[in-house]
Amino acid sequence: MHEELPEIGGRIPGAADALKRERDRLRHIVEALTQIASLNLPTMQFLDRVVHRVMELTSAIGAVVELVDGDELEYAAVTGSIERFKGLRLQRSRSLSGRCVDHRALQYSLDTETDDRVNLEACRAIGARSMMLVPLSHMGESIGVLKVVSDRPGAFDETDEYALRLCAGLVGSSIGRQVMLDENRRLLDDRSAAWTQATTVFNASPIATVVHDLDGTVRMWNDAAAALFGWTSDEAVGHPPPYLADSDMPRFTEISQRIMREGTAATEIVRRSRRDGTVLELRVSGAPLRDTGGEVVGIVRTMEDVTDQRQHGSALKAAAERLRHIIEHSPHAFISMDASGRVLEWNNSAEAMFGWTRREAIFRPLHELVIPPDAHDAHLRGVKHHLDTRESRIIGRPVEVVARHKDGTEFPIDLTINMAEVDGQPVYDAFLENASERRTEMDSLRQQASLDMLTQLPNRERFHAAVKAALERRGGERNRVAVVLVNLDGFRAINDLLGHAAGDALLQAAAERLVGVVREQDIVARLGGDEFGVLLDGLRDARRAAPVVAGKLLAAFDEQVVLRTATLPLQASVGVAVHEYERDDVEAMLHVAVEAMRRAKRAGGHRVEVLVREHQPD
Repeated sequence: MHEELPEIGGRIPGAADALKRERDRLRHIVEALTQIASLNLPTMQFLDRVVHRVMELTSAIGAVVELVDGDELEYAAVTGSIERFKGLRLQRSRSLSGRCVDHRALQYSLDTETDDRVNLEACRAIGARSMMLVPLSHMGESIGVLKVVSDRPGAFDETDEYALRLCAGLVGSSIGRQVMLDENRRLLDDRSAAWTQATTVFNASPIATVVHDLDGTVRMWNDAAAALFGWTSDEAVGHPPPYLADSDMPRFTEISQRIMREGTAATEIVRRSRRDGTVLELRVSGAPLRDTGGEVVGIVRTMEDVTDQRQHGSALKAAAERLRHIIEHSPHAFISMDASGRVLEWNNSAEAMFGWTRREAIFRPLHELVIPPDAHDAHLRGVKHHLDTRESRIIGRPVEVVARHKDGTEFPIDLTINMAEVDGQPVYDAFLENASERRTEMDSLRQQASLDMLTQLPNRERFHAAVKAALERRGGERNRVAVVLVNLDGFRAINDLLGHAAGDALLQAAAERLVGVVREQDIVARLGGDEFGVLLDGLRDARRAAPVVAGKLLAAFDEQVVLRTATLPLQASVGVAVHEYERDDVEAMLHVAVEAMRRAKRAGGHRVEVLVREHQPD
């Protein structure tokens, strides 16, 4: 939930009647709280008025101000269905109210029956099925909570939160104002008897404090004020406040007159300059200073430097906006899921990847949108296991899983999940990328890595792997596999005489002729230079068939090769090795084929040699 005024137009586009009702409701809230803020009542009367108004402005059946008292919180001002519980005391450590005080953050229990943060016994006693709490604070200290309850689960919305936060601000200011006024009155009443003590306390205060009389002349200026603004007490006392520019005087006078006239405190954020010219943003609280007879004789102003706080807040807001923009326009899909499995965030790339619009996806169970049906149970078990143990095999690690498009198409994705806790509950954020293109690219790269780029035939590595696979596939079944090596005769001389372009053309022509001879299941590879390898697998009788195939391969080189610049003879020497022994491996087969091919070369070339081994290799 956000502290800013809800952007109604963005939430309910096109619903003009709902937009008007929501705006009227917000206007009513602002007007009502403005009236409350103008009241000049004792603190408890003011709190009673606030809780009555809070119940009217929200969906509550009861409202209460709880004030901190040591380790407990007391129901100080109560109205509605829980009015009879005024004076009830709750343990801070066992209640959502205590959590709100300790964490200084809004707490919302959608359903107290299922929320382990609440004191269920107390909730049942007051009839609270859902409740929303905001902290009350003064001078940075938590002093209590403002709470609304309903007998329905999930009764409160963002507008209720907005009204509750505004009311909490009024309550905190009222209590803080009363504390400050009481303290100042006590100091003034005891001034004659404890002036030295009061001056010591005044100067020791870490909060910049200035006391001036009715015409604006500074009468007291503590050390914190000197440190904040750069003027010493001697320089400031007896003069108008030195931090005021001429343009500041009208507003300063107006607020001073209001404090004197109404006798109430006033707080505002202003910009003031230090002695060195540095501009500060200050939270200034002003209260009347009275004599022992109750007459207003001056004004006490406390000033807190909130420059860093406001700049930090602006920076955080800007950073959050930048982060939302980055996520929204990220090329990777981004999905956020709460502990119940509902989708919290769904960016543009998620819409494109899965086909579901953000409006369709938000608050839907994630598994219904992107997880294949046969994986639903595994997903839900995994989420439950992490909730129970905080252990996961995939959080923080990139993994590949199968996802499902809105149209039912399934496809692989690369998934990276991270988890963060919000109000003690895990929120899962995931970046997702379609892995189909990566797989295609990797397959293409693997294919390219195993091909000879000139002839587009398998290369040496792929040929070796194919021979190994064929031998393993046949196992002890011998005489079914043969390896044929083809080496072009006179290629080096042609390459040197006519150049590499002609040599490349010859190699391509040789590759085409070899492929044209063998069966579709046989493999022709370029092993390097002018050497080719042929794997013959699944032969009935390799000793008989391999020489026949080798002869056909040799015959493929009978015709000359016609190039653009010349017509050249193309001849080859062919060596054959047959899988004859159970212990034959790739190296043994290639060694035999190479030796057979060399014999063909030595015999004058352009012939086939089959090397018959008499003994099994060691």
